[in-house]
Amino acid sequence: MCEFSKQEFIGGLQSLGVDSLEKLRERLPFMRSELKDEQKFREIYNFAFGWAKEKGQKSLALDTAIGMWQLLFAERHWPLVEHWCQFLQVEKVNCNFLYVVHYISM
Repeated sequence: MCEFSKQEFIGGLQSLGVDSLEKLRERLPFMRSELKDEQKFREIYNFAFGWAKEKGQKSLALDTAIGMWQLLFAERHWPLVEHWCQFLQVEKVNCNFLYVVHYISM
């Protein structure tokens, strides 16, 4: 859950053309801007789901899902993300991380 091997991390940076901290700093604004593209956001959202869930599980623990939503929607400025997360914590609703993407994309 939520881990990259050193080889995966280096390979990912190389695919982005990043070979130093300075280049990573330069690349971050572009990477953040990609979250505004609907298709790219869906790809990242789906990747994050697979990356964050426990091995063998189909859904995320509520605390993990809330953390991922807060992280992913920070750049999209979804005004209801905090209300959504508070609702889930108060109501103790069992919610699948991917299930929500259907309604968000409507």
